Amino acid sequence: NVIIGAHAGYSLAGQGNIGNSIMIGSHAGEYTTSGIKNIFIGSNAANQNTVGSQNIIIGAEAVSSGNCSNVISIGYQTGSGNAADDNIFIGTLAGASNTTGNGNIMIGSEAGFANTTGKNKINIGFQAGYNNNNEDNIAIGPFAAYNSTTSLAGIAIGTEAGYNVNGNYNVFIGPESGKGHTGANGGNNIAMGYLSLHSLESGSGNMAMGQTALYSLTNGLNNIAVGSGAGQFNDGNNNICLGNSTGINTTNNSINIGTYAGQYCNTDENIH
Repeated sequence: NVIIGAHAGYSLAGQGNIGNSIMIGSHAGEYTTSGIKNIFIGSNAANQNTVGSQNIIIGAEAVSSGNCSNVISIGYQTGSGNAADDNIFIGTLAGASNTTGNGNIMIGSEAGFANTTGKNKINIGFQAGYNNNNEDNIAIGPFAAYNSTTSLAGIAIGTEAGYNVNGNYNVFIGPESGKGHTGANGGNNIAMGYLSLHSLESGSGNMAMGQTALYSLTNGLNNIAVGSGAGQFNDGNNNICLGNSTGINTTNNSINIGTYAGQYCNTDENIH
């Protein structure tokens, strides 16, 4: 073992039962009594980790309040409240509020910051998944799924993708795709492309593929729009828009196929 620093490994009291461990820094591993193959580096790093094993915890106050095993935590106050196993926290304050959520990967400053119990999540990017506290979510990109507090099993990839949406089983890929209004709760949507499904509120079962596709849709249901600007101003239900700028103003139950098809039509049940 290597123990260096004031109060580092303080509670061992010569017990010699922390084989192959390194504790460096003031109060690093201070209350550790057992546990093997740990690396604690930094002031107060793993301060309260009493019996956890096989951790790599580097940074001031990283995982300072909990007891865990098989955790990698690198950066200031990363996983500072963590008491769950099998997590990876990298970046200042990444996973800082996590307590019992396990199986998480949070990489980036303040990624997954407010998560306490959510598990099996991937948050990568500055403040990605910042306020989310549910499970099985993927948020990649700065501010991706930032305010998606309760969403389940969602995917948000791109800057501010899925920023406000709390619905379940959504897939948003592209900058500001599925960004949504504050408190949006639409579920089972797919949006791929810059600003696609940007204005979402309660709309569900929609597919938007292409830049600004279904951009203005808030509460519409079961629409398919493929192409740049397809169904851009549509907020109706059960429409199909295939092609660039098709069905821009479509209302309900219409089919528009081909570039500019039904571009200015704003009545129901049309085929163009």
